[in-house]
Amino acid sequence: MKIAILGSYSTQIFVMELKKLFSKDHTFYEADYSQIEYEIINSNSGLYKFSPDYIFIHETSFVFKKNFKSINNDKLYLLKISNLKNLLNKLIELLPKAKVLYPTIENDNEMNFGNYFFKISQSIDAQIHYYNYEIARLALDFKNLFPIDINNLIFHFGMPRDMRLFISADMHFSLPFTKILADTTATYIKSFEGASIKCIILDLDNTLWGGV
Repeated sequence: MKIAILGSYSTQIFVMELKKLFSKDHTFYEADYSQIEYEIINSNSGLYKFSPDYIFIHETSFVFKKNFKSINNDKLYLLKISNLKNLLNKLIELLPKAKVLYPTIENDNEMNFGNYFFKISQSIDAQIHYYNYEIARLALDFKNLFPIDINNLIFHFGMPRDMRLFISADMHFSLPFTKILADTTATYIKSFEGASIKCIILDLDNTLWGGV
């Protein structure tokens, strides 16, 4: 099995954690730093030469906010979704059997407008909510797209930031959260391969049968 990782940030630690969760029979391709579009648009890129079974693509809120500052309108999420559609179509064309794992954008909840941001479509909080909603809709149309709800992970495990790592190494998540994201991604992939554990039955008190 071949797994490719494309990220808008330094993904070395994520790849290292992911490799720990698979056997040596699995091979990995880590794209160069922040080269998502290049890898997908360029048909001669290392991604296509590698020909992966699974492609993990991760853009974070930091990149989303950077785009927001340069465009700064209430249609950013539509532009981003349109771009994602183009990338997915390219992958379908050249890697029709590959499954794309795509985490949603984490809600930083800047709350510049408080809860009133729902009424202000051009606010960054609103744009991220709209984008994540469109990803969910997109998953229904693109059979190769499998979102990962990163905000559910944040809900259970807390905010993922370590600003020291962000400033020094452009790592957008803390080390513990990176491991959690790797675990979640590995579980997702293994479920496709039929490697997930459905049920474990223990009968240590001889209730159902003897001989323990």
